[in-house]
Amino acid sequence: MNNNNFDIKISLHEIFLIVLLFFVSMILLFLLIFPISEYIVPNSEAFSKKNLSIVFAMLWQISVLCFFIFYSKKNKLIKNFFGFTMPKSWRYFLFAWIGAYCIFIIYGLMLLLLEYLGLEISSLTGQQVLPLSKEDNVYFLIIMIISVSILAPITEEILFRGYMLQSLLTHFSIQVSSIISAIFFSIFHLQISVLIPFMLVGWLFSIIRIKSESIWPSIFAHASVNSISIFFVLIM
Repeated sequence: MNNNNFDIKISLHEIFLIVLLFFVSMILLFLLIFPISEYIVPNSEAFSKKNLSIVFAMLWQISVLCFFIFYSKKNKLIKNFFGFTMPKSWRYFLFAWIGAYCIFIIYGLMLLLLEYLGLEISSLTGQQVLPLSKEDNVYFLIIMIISVSILAPITEEILFRGYMLQSLLTHFSIQVSSIISAIFFSIFHLQISVLIPFMLVGWLFSIIRIKSESIWPSIFAHASVNSISIFFVLIM
């Protein structure tokens, strides 16, 4: 990716302030679930918390998208800045998708090896749990699919591989920018057990974004991984 194509250089202070703003807002939204759920459907606390969690997730996702629409207009950022251009080749989608699963598989095998060697790895063996099951009503499932398979990939890729990565590239090298973006992407998932694999996937998606000169391959790969996760939850 040729960074000379972009004349706008966003300060590091502004980059990290915006990312921190979204991180704090996400935490605050989910902290509201517990007190609010006590007053909504009080006889079904688990149901209300699950529904509130997905509603708040969608609110956060939509707020991120709306922010960047206005932010782009204010700072005159063209769509190329975020990577909304045709990729050099769609094979980069396959690289991102297959690469993500290779990371998960290799990481899982390494955990099995560490466990076999008798090391304590309980904090690393958990998985990111989707709040859905086959018993959920069809409307909830539709909303969950929209949030997890569509909004989440678009929102997270715009935030980390669109805005953050491209902004960091005006300050650091490709590798440093990719690693920083990947670390923040991983932290945003708020789960120690997926910290390492998500960081590696975030780094992979950043490299794919740069090599393909487009954000679309990582968006579609991200959406595919999330969609397959939902599929397996529903058939298990």
